[in-house]
Amino acid sequence: MEKALGKEAKSKVSGFEGVVTARCEYLYAPARVCLTAKSKDCKSPEEYWTEEADIEFVDNDVIGRNDPVFQS
Repeated sequence: MEKALGKEAKSKVSGFEGVVTARCEYLYAPARVCLTAKSKDCKSPEEYWTEEADIEFVDNDVIGRNDPVFQS
């Protein structure tokens, strides 16, 4: 799969939307990715792990190091 980290994606099955923040590969199972939703009310953001084949990209913009999220 193309480089997905930092891209906004949506689960085809559940409809959960978020930014791809992690990817995990297994020896005998399909790769999985973690979608992290935007935080609401400064609470811990909601996360959703799913198979890589389940996601579709919402936007092609990648969050980069110059993004305000990474500025201190």
